[in-house]
Amino acid sequence: MREIQLPNRIPEEANIEAYFDGTGPVLEILVPKLRGGVEEEHEVRVCLRPQHHLGGAGELKLT
Repeated sequence: MREIQLPNRIPEEANIEAYFDGTGPVLEILVPKLRGGVEEEHEVRVCLRPQHHLGGAGELKLT
């Protein structure tokens, strides 16, 4: 696992999906490749799911 710098805002061209995958609700964000920078990054997939065992259905864990 490695850390990747992401913009503070979700870019307008990002793809955002909310769905239920059988284990629970999921919010998935696909951030496209950066353009025009010094280095071109790969697109980044961010998946957020509530962690019920951490004490609240409203808490999300970044995976």
